[in-house]
Amino acid sequence: MKNSLFVLIFLIAKLCFGQQVKISVQTGHTSPIKKILFSPDNKWILSLDRENTLVTWDVAQGKQYHVIQHPTETVSDLVFVNDTILAIGYAKPLMRLYNVLTGLLIQDIKTGTEVGGMAKVKNSKTIFFGSDHLCSINLSTGKVERYSIESHGIFSVVKVNDEGTELVVGGRDDRYFYILDLVNAKPSSIQKKFLGNISSADFNTQENKVLVSTFDGKIKSLRKDSSGVSGATTDFPTNSYNDIKLSSNYVFAASLKTGIHVFYGNRWKKLPSLIDNKGSVNALALSSNKQLLAAGGDDYSITVWDVNKQLLLNVIKGKVTRINSVAFTADDNSILIGYADGSFRVSDLITNSSKASHIEASKVSQSLGWTYVVGNIHADKSDSALISLYYLHRSSRKENEVYDNIKVYNAIWETKKANKLSLELNPVPVPTITNYITKLKKNQSPLPYEIYPDSSCIALNRKLNVAISVVRDSVIVNDLFTGKLRYAFNAMHADRISSIAINEEYHLFVTASWDGLIKFWDVKSGNLLVTYGAFGESDFIYLDKQNNYYASKGSLNYIAFSYKGRVFPFDQFDLKFNRPDIVLESLPFISKGQTENFKKAFAKRLSKMKLTEDDLDISTDLPLVSVELPEKLSTKDGAFTFKVKASENKSELASLFVFVNGVPEYGKDGMKISGKNHETEIKLQLNPGHNTIQVFTTNAKRQSSLKETFGVFNSAAKRKPELYLVLIGVSEYDQEKYNLKYASKDAFDVGEYMKKDKAFSKINTKLILNKEARLENFKAVSEFLSPAQVDDVVMILLAGHGVLDQNLDYYLASSNMDFENPSGKGISYETMDQLLENTKCRNRIMFLDACHSGEVDKEEVKVVENTALSEGIAFRAGGTGLANIDKFNSFELAKSVFADFRANNGAWVISSAGATEYAIEGGKWKNGVFTYALLKGLSSGEADLNGDDRIMISELQRYLTNEVAESTKGKQKPNVRNENLFNDIRIK
Repeated sequence: MKNSLFVLIFLIAKLCFGQQVKISVQTGHTSPIKKILFSPDNKWILSLDRENTLVTWDVAQGKQYHVIQHPTETVSDLVFVNDTILAIGYAKPLMRLYNVLTGLLIQDIKTGTEVGGMAKVKNSKTIFFGSDHLCSINLSTGKVERYSIESHGIFSVVKVNDEGTELVVGGRDDRYFYILDLVNAKPSSIQKKFLGNISSADFNTQENKVLVSTFDGKIKSLRKDSSGVSGATTDFPTNSYNDIKLSSNYVFAASLKTGIHVFYGNRWKKLPSLIDNKGSVNALALSSNKQLLAAGGDDYSITVWDVNKQLLLNVIKGKVTRINSVAFTADDNSILIGYADGSFRVSDLITNSSKASHIEASKVSQSLGWTYVVGNIHADKSDSALISLYYLHRSSRKENEVYDNIKVYNAIWETKKANKLSLELNPVPVPTITNYITKLKKNQSPLPYEIYPDSSCIALNRKLNVAISVVRDSVIVNDLFTGKLRYAFNAMHADRISSIAINEEYHLFVTASWDGLIKFWDVKSGNLLVTYGAFGESDFIYLDKQNNYYASKGSLNYIAFSYKGRVFPFDQFDLKFNRPDIVLESLPFISKGQTENFKKAFAKRLSKMKLTEDDLDISTDLPLVSVELPEKLSTKDGAFTFKVKASENKSELASLFVFVNGVPEYGKDGMKISGKNHETEIKLQLNPGHNTIQVFTTNAKRQSSLKETFGVFNSAAKRKPELYLVLIGVSEYDQEKYNLKYASKDAFDVGEYMKKDKAFSKINTKLILNKEARLENFKAVSEFLSPAQVDDVVMILLAGHGVLDQNLDYYLASSNMDFENPSGKGISYETMDQLLENTKCRNRIMFLDACHSGEVDKEEVKVVENTALSEGIAFRAGGTGLANIDKFNSFELAKSVFADFRANNGAWVISSAGATEYAIEGGKWKNGVFTYALLKGLSSGEADLNGDDRIMISELQRYLTNEVAESTKGKQKPNVRNENLFNDIRIK
């Protein structure tokens, strides 16, 4: 290796590494995290799990940047060489250098001996690493030096102090550790005998001491100049400390039990533990400025804490769940999926409609280490599936995900009845489980995937004449009858492949993985068709190789984009890459008509934003915005200040936008600015907890800069919010022929029910009924809402007639409105929208129980006569009626498929009916059907779709859409006029 190696490393770090936008599904980890560290510039957190998957996370956003896999190798440790270059050591004579921004391998370095723990000396070219001896490597020359300090196994702990003058070496195989003076050309050592194998060490520079933790639950503070112990703490024999970090006078210890133990001062004063993890905490990391502490463990998540306040700032984790088994239904039109959290799902390939269910251990059983997972799933009949459920007990062993008791149950799931499940104990031994338990009894540590049958990764089909199998990451496709190899390929999953299924009808097969994703492959060619994710109850995403995707709105937060060494949330590039028409055209079960409809919907989306496809090209010639943030991205009272700089080279600046949790701080049109450069200080009052802040600027050509997105934690004590409830119901009109029976009752009933809502500390109600509902009275509504604080909730419900004027603009009928002239005294949609925008509260909701309340696309509708009454049912309509010009309405499809990025006030606005539909009321419900469903969903708890004893606005919206459509046999279907995908509001 020549001297040019070190220069090359740093040169590559500074070069432009490509301008391509890449999409990242937030897969995260699916096995316990064993190592974490901050990058030197504190922009990234790297986390390594026991399956040797390395994930890079953006600290400010908590978003996954990319994944580096080492499926066949054991990673022993990793250290940063600089802000972008990472050195990874392996349990063999190998060290590798990676660029963390690209995930690309830069260099293989042969070390001549197995690599254990690693530490880089600050401002030097030297990495020390443990092996059977202490060793070092010079990155400039590639020279490896071997010292006389010898391990009984492999040194797993190597720590260099911040000054680069001293080093501690020891490990899990040793009861001795060594302190080395690095100032001398040949380091001298002080040997320390220690009872208990060493898990971690750190330097206490202020007191000239070394802290050492052991696997037998001890931490000792030792004077470096002698063998004396100046202080110690122990949690033996019931605990083990897996890692320690020291910041100022605080000692943080990763506990085998749960959480992070905190000690203060040299007398080991025990402070309250930091607990937001489930299970063992295995690794800790401190930011270079000693302001942030990160922890990772058995629950696959990373918690980020404020060091000085010991407050939780963020929980960073993937959003997907391990998939253990997949199968197709008997008709091949739906896919069955079984997950490692005990949930299972069936999804229609053509419509994407889904049914899901789950089984979980009782809370007491969970506390004792029991959990359910789906071992296998396959089709039984057209409307049922057979499921093998494994009931696992987690062993107290800490090194691996090990289960010491496994019971197997057989279940029949009636897929049309989501929660109907019959369960019985399986009396027949499962060979893989028998072998697993046998290994455990021999004091071996079997790997988690050894529980599952090998047959899950073998699929045969006589009609297609294929035999498909998996060896490690490779998919092998053979001729079934001759055994001749057709083709083989690497499936490129981010974790192990867990299951294969063949779809005979559409000549394809799928591979499923513990990365939570499913890939569709063409049987004949082996070409990848799409990557598919099925998340939660009903969310999904399809991805192609060019970053195009088709996603349900609920799954958009499962993705992020990487570009120019930065992470962006979905909204930055969604307009360009959310292309269901492109993604689905390769799938044999999707008709050409469907893809054509999606293409029209995409074109409609652009036209509504006054854009063309050329406007979506990713240009470097855009306005620029940058933020200057304080050192701490936290506040204790909600007040947060930062600086913004905006610039434009060719055009003029026009507006500056600041969003907090999806709500514009300066209104939907932003702060007006001008010139080519603009600097300003932004002062915000944040909501308690985690806040997502986005900043961008636009120019006179309506071009937008890339968005700066970051998170800020407000540690102010959370309080129950107050609810400001505005209820407007009009049944009685000056023009009596338009009178309704239940509209005023709708408003009254919602008010009576919400009085009981325990999600709020106080319910403030303004009830406006019948004759009071006049345009001139709305000033009082604005005054009523003015006291609402940023973390309160404002909710408006309007029930009555919805009317369109001659221009097809929308109005809610006031009691004194002339139905022939709605614009005279009617309540325009803009009036209500402005009420929401004017409040400083960021949790904004409006319900419209009126006809034609969905947004109108004037290009796709025609005027028709309104229908008045039918079979005891009244329609809440007057004046102009509407119908679609064609059966297919591209705007309605665009609204249902795409997030709306037009300027809005960040509110949730849910309408009871589409633009061409009527809102129904009648004696069957004794309310409007929409309000009836609203009250039913809240009072019965049916709108709690995920069963967590809370009802969020997103859940209620999905519930209302399905319930109203079912109750009216498809005559009325609620939709969303506005939604805030960054702010899901709790309403019960």
